[in-house]
Amino acid sequence: MSKKHIFIILGILVLLGVGVYFSLDIKADEETYVPSTNPSWTYYEKCLVEVKGEVMRPGIYVVDESYCINDCIILAGGVTKKGTLDNLKLASKVSDGLTIVVSTISENTTNNENKISINTATLEELTSIPGIGTVIANNIIIYRNVNGNFKTLEDLMNVQRVSENLFNKIKEYITL
Repeated sequence: MSKKHIFIILGILVLLGVGVYFSLDIKADEETYVPSTNPSWTYYEKCLVEVKGEVMRPGIYVVDESYCINDCIILAGGVTKKGTLDNLKLASKVSDGLTIVVSTISENTTNNENKISINTATLEELTSIPGIGTVIANNIIIYRNVNGNFKTLEDLMNVQRVSENLFNKIKEYITL
């Protein structure tokens, strides 16, 4: 092969490469996407939440910790005609092991009237419960802040200075 043939072949290859480059419409001055080294998405832990009472599909649901009580009730098919959401704080975030009970309209008016929520009560509200003074009320708030919301009323017995005897005296005055 002569030098002339080699130059012709190289020229054809160069022209072919330039043609392919322009046919792909690649522009050298275009901005290219470079993924961030610090992703902005958030990973949420999974929680097991039990939804029961007056919902269409009671059961245990696996949800993200970003869910609120309202989201879980929607997953359970919503509230039945007999149910009421008056005793629930729908915007509250869920935690692992939470039990959401949607009560009936008649239960809600008789059972939760004038009851104090141990998950949201202030110091003043807690001390209004017969048998709970400032020290125990503070212990309840500290426990709640460290461990998250109470999942059952019986969890209150995990609080320092709340005995089973005291719990039995106050359980008629409290709710979640």
